[in-house]
Amino acid sequence: MRLSLKTKQALGVTITVGVVVCILSLINLATLTRVSLAESKMRNEMLAAFIFRRAETVVSSREQGVEQLRTDPHIRDLLDSTTAYERNVSYAAIVDAKNVVVAYSPEPDPDVRDPQLRARNPEGQMLEPQSQIDELLEGGIFSQLQGVLSDRPFEVQLPMFIRREPFGTIRIGVSTLLIWQDLKSQLQPTLWIALAALVVAVVVSMVFSNWMLRPIHVLKAGLARLGKGEEGVQLDLPPGDEFADLGSSFNILSAELSAVRAKLAGHAPGVESVVDQLEDAVAVVNTKRELVFANAAFRSNVPGLADIAEGETLADDFPYRRLVARVLETGEPQGPLAIDVPAAEGTVQQSVTAHPLSEATGRPMGVMVVARNLSYLSWVENTLSYSRKLAALNRLLASVAHEVKNPLNAMTIHLELLKQKLRASGGELGAEPAAVDVPPVMPHVSIISMEIRRLDEVVQGFLKFSRPEELLLQPVELHGLLQEVSEVMGPQAHASGVTIVNECEPTLPKVSGDRGMLRQAFLNLALNACQAMPQGGVLRFAAVPDGSRFVVVEVADTGVGIRPEHMEKLFDLYFSTKDKGSGLGLSMVYRTVHLHNGSIEVESVPGSGATFRLRLPRAEVPARQVA
Repeated sequence: MRLSLKTKQALGVTITVGVVVCILSLINLATLTRVSLAESKMRNEMLAAFIFRRAETVVSSREQGVEQLRTDPHIRDLLDSTTAYERNVSYAAIVDAKNVVVAYSPEPDPDVRDPQLRARNPEGQMLEPQSQIDELLEGGIFSQLQGVLSDRPFEVQLPMFIRREPFGTIRIGVSTLLIWQDLKSQLQPTLWIALAALVVAVVVSMVFSNWMLRPIHVLKAGLARLGKGEEGVQLDLPPGDEFADLGSSFNILSAELSAVRAKLAGHAPGVESVVDQLEDAVAVVNTKRELVFANAAFRSNVPGLADIAEGETLADDFPYRRLVARVLETGEPQGPLAIDVPAAEGTVQQSVTAHPLSEATGRPMGVMVVARNLSYLSWVENTLSYSRKLAALNRLLASVAHEVKNPLNAMTIHLELLKQKLRASGGELGAEPAAVDVPPVMPHVSIISMEIRRLDEVVQGFLKFSRPEELLLQPVELHGLLQEVSEVMGPQAHASGVTIVNECEPTLPKVSGDRGMLRQAFLNLALNACQAMPQGGVLRFAAVPDGSRFVVVEVADTGVGIRPEHMEKLFDLYFSTKDKGSGLGLSMVYRTVHLHNGSIEVESVPGSGATFRLRLPRAEVPARQVA
């Protein structure tokens, strides 16, 4: 439940006054409690002193003291008067040095809580000492209140000496329950005063709120008039305070808003013209199923809509009528949905999305329908046809490379045979002059052999790179794939001092791709990253959605980085910055990404590592047909 500002202000003042009253009441209660306890202690000490003086005159010796105290009528009268006329005293007793009761008053009541006092004749029995009231007075406010409310027994004790020798103790029991009864009678006026203060605080806060909030009510009314479209709204607030400045600011804002509305009214035809130029079909329908707006693409692509004027109800054969009804019923957006729409030549499949429109107050205002022809499929078919032609050319070049490879193998074999014969010929001639100068010939033969081997490596790399790959496209879960790559690279990364971190979330959307090829591409990137961190570092995998059609995967390291002059040639075939590198790893990664209709980017700062970002298409969710 939302509270108004007036209610909040009144509630705040009331709570503040209530807290102050409660605090003052607690202080008053604590003061009264301390005073009551101190007064009770003082009175009971005086009574114990009277009893002690009488006991001094009665007792003649320690041996006869117990019997004399027990049988003396004046001692009994003092004890009985103590319990009878002192309102906070529960019992009065004289005990010997072993806490055995010598004289006791009053006669025990069976309903007394203390089990020690329930015996019919407590005299001659043990009476365990209780906490002294001094302990309660030495405590804090809360401990005194707790002691009074707990109904625990407390005592005022006065030691007795006969002929300057310890004889026993005069013990007067103080009932905290009786003290609390006295306190309650004294607190009643305080409680009435506190209640009256709260009532006065509520009344004053309500009156004060009405007076303080009047300018706010005026401002609220002005805002409501602005919201209804009224122009030139001005507020009349009393001058001389902050609300007057607020009123001046409101008047300036009202004037500016009126100017903006006038300007927008002049630009509205231009906005409609822009929407009319969109290739997507856009229309707005109100809650009564009446057409409010439709751009040119919508009128041309949707049959039966060309003759419907704005403000007319949609016909029953309107292809999106059921979709509009579903949005108005649920208040939730629908789509994208694949809908077959009648056309001049059969049907045309369209991707349709419907969004609810509502006012600032949340009240439904209508539905916006956006339809897009799936004509891009023909573009995809043309692209596939072009790709097939490129694949045929690729196969032709691969065949030529294969034909070149066979003669190279034969040349390598015969060149080795020639080198062996030259060595053998040099050994047989000995000191005789030879027709062939062996030492000058052998370096040339070695150079030819080395160049043939290099040419063979080039042909091998070309064949591997141009070998046609059949993509087995399927939804690929990136978290599991990158986790698998991390486990495969784990031993090598550990040996190099590299820590692999997989930040890919399991809830990430799946990508459409060949799992084996993507796995090899990520392995190549991970291997290059580990080789770029000879002193150890961190290899990080991360992935985030990029819009509704792609997922971006990051492979980042903290290695030596890439020189700026190498960035343009990084994905070139046979380019490598390593002495024993083949130059095929990143080229294969580049080829794999583009075979998946993706893209790859590289960021690097020499000495700070490199980051490869692979943008891969998301796995498509099958379009739902309208029931």
